[in-house]
Amino acid sequence: MEVKLFFDYEERGPVILISPKHSIELYHVNQLRQDIETIFNTGKYQTAIFTMEQVVYMDSSGIGVFLQLRQIYLGRITMRFCNMNPNVKMVFEYTNLVSHFIIDPDLSTSLAAVEYDNRT
Repeated sequence: MEVKLFFDYEERGPVILISPKHSIELYHVNQLRQDIETIFNTGKYQTAIFTMEQVVYMDSSGIGVFLQLRQIYLGRITMRFCNMNPNVKMVFEYTNLVSHFIIDPDLSTSLAAVEYDNRT
């Protein structure tokens, strides 16, 4: 049986890059959250970078998933976001998620920040 993930991912040592696909909405957020938790629960990662360029829509259930993940893994996994579609970035700004998450303009900025954090 093929497992359908709602994101692509790539491992880079203690960093996992997660690229959600298309939309983050009510119809599949529970599966999305479970799949991300499975990856986080391996204990292999210190940082998760969500590259959001493929996400064109996110509703309040998507916001809830990221807030839940933040609360569950606070102190264990740093969550960063980058490459946000303008519509999704607006959701983060209007709901004040920008005060809860690290949002970088692009992946190279996120990776450089993680590298700097790991050196200090």
